[in-house]
Amino acid sequence: MIPKYYEFLNRIKILSGFQALENIPHELKERGSSHPMLIMEKEAEEQGLLKNFLAAIDDPELIIGSICFSAPPITSEALEKTLSEFKSSACDSIIAIGGESSFELGRAVSFLLKQSTEDSILLMDDACTGKNISSPFVIVPTGNSGLEIAGDPDIVVLDPRMAYNLAPRTIILYALDTICHAIESFTCLQKNPLSDAYAFSAINIVRENLADAVKFPRKRAVRHALANAALLSGIAMNNSHAGITHALAYALEENSHVNHQEAVAIILPFCMKANMPKLDEYYGELLLPLKGPEIYADTPKPERGRKTVQALRNTLLEYHLKYDIPICLSGAGVKRSDFDNITTHCLKSSHLL
Repeated sequence: MIPKYYEFLNRIKILSGFQALENIPHELKERGSSHPMLIMEKEAEEQGLLKNFLAAIDDPELIIGSICFSAPPITSEALEKTLSEFKSSACDSIIAIGGESSFELGRAVSFLLKQSTEDSILLMDDACTGKNISSPFVIVPTGNSGLEIAGDPDIVVLDPRMAYNLAPRTIILYALDTICHAIESFTCLQKNPLSDAYAFSAINIVRENLADAVKFPRKRAVRHALANAALLSGIAMNNSHAGITHALAYALEENSHVNHQEAVAIILPFCMKANMPKLDEYYGELLLPLKGPEIYADTPKPERGRKTVQALRNTLLEYHLKYDIPICLSGAGVKRSDFDNITTHCLKSSHLL
């Protein structure tokens, strides 16, 4: 059903595929930039990804102005130091490489540049050329977190050469987070045909590639596929909102220090079961991308929603036995004494609006 009114926005340019990195110099030139600052996690350098990146973007007209390393948590001192380095090095763009900490730092610097009085003139389109000459913000993910679109970067670059060598357990957790993003965006109050299409595709890609990614974690094609799935689900959730699963997951992170992906994996089936009376039909539709056309066709329509939830439970149990993915809160270190604080935090979450 198409809602009477909906909004969908994705202003990000996405470069995805083999040799996607080689297009960065051209994209920066198009935006009037040639002197970027690199913000990256130390792990990216240790895995040789900085060397790969610099070799790929080698261009005589592109000069790296500065390289800064990020580490969580991002403090005000780190932000001030990075912003000062950006200005003193005469940088004109930001490329964040890695994961959450580099994205967060790059996003904060980009935001401050765009908000500063000094840059207010630069943010206006040039009256003669019509070209925006603000400081472009480019993100190059090295994992499959789905965080890539947060903060509205100008460009997201998915290149399989920049993927971390992840352990199978980490690959599984990222994939479960991708599935959760997709399921919540497909079933929330702000769902719409465009976000539905992104969410549906994300789950389908995970189904087609996760087993190979776990079996062959260094296989670039499947890692690249999962990165695309994470991006698709992130765009879907950004446009149709998350729900109770993410509200609880963030509360568990804040109060019990549970890893976000583990929190999502634990509570997603329970939240789906609680929402079954209202969302049974939507869950039934998701059986197709989650388990494939044969199982979908063999399952009577009234049973598809329950089968979707049971399929997720079975998958989690399998990964629990093989890779120690937690399937209960106590297994993730949550105590009953934490429940009151978790509930209070959850009820204040914007994801419940």
